[in-house]
Amino acid sequence: MQRYVSQLLTDLETATRNAPASSTYRFRHPFDNDDERDAPAYQLRYTHLNELFGLPSGIFPPSERLTKEQLTALLTAIENLWRAWTVSWDCPPRLTARRRYTVMVEILEQDSIPYNYESGAMINFCSRRSEKSCPFGESGQCWCDELDACVQHDMDTWEDGLEFQDVAPRTSSPLEELREWLDTDKPELSPWEIDEQADQWGELMDDEESLTWLFFYDQHRNQDPEEATEEQPSPEDYEDFDWHSEEDEFGDLPF
Repeated sequence: MQRYVSQLLTDLETATRNAPASSTYRFRHPFDNDDERDAPAYQLRYTHLNELFGLPSGIFPPSERLTKEQLTALLTAIENLWRAWTVSWDCPPRLTARRRYTVMVEILEQDSIPYNYESGAMINFCSRRSEKSCPFGESGQCWCDELDACVQHDMDTWEDGLEFQDVAPRTSSPLEELREWLDTDKPELSPWEIDEQADQWGELMDDEESLTWLFFYDQHRNQDPEEATEEQPSPEDYEDFDWHSEEDEFGDLPF
């Protein structure tokens, strides 16, 4: 078996060297979008990868007959071959090397792949999921079930959040309650008579934003509660004031 594996590795290396060189000129259709893989249909060719690489079918031995070293060498050679021909793939991260070798050989010999000589091809190992058949069986190696579980969990969390927003009543913050109290015409209790040890007042005193508003921006600041309802002077109260009275004589200015 080792002699056969060595010859197979030589054939894979030859196919890798025969990969088309990347062209500096890339044809772009004037009506294509920016995704290079969405090429016009006349640029695509459906083919089996082994035919594209110039390899006959049935040359890869089953994974059960390979040792760990032989399987690793063949898997590395297949991956290098795909990269040389600009064939990228997407597979579950926890897939074992032996299972990945089996799936890549099946895709290489059995699946018809849309290949573009400029942009290559993209292979998704879970592409058969829409057909209700997973290439990894029911062994738990595939990530499809985990993705479904994550999506369902996010949906449940989002729906629970919507229900909570619809049902839960909105509670006022201590700062909002203080503002409402200050804006009342006849407050029942002065804020300075509130017991500072009370939970609500203590929560307000711990809030830096509330203290800043209370001592710097409150329009009732430095007012006695009895005078808070008195009418404040307006610009009209100073219409009769003589701003240029001759009695106001300050003498000559020193400059």
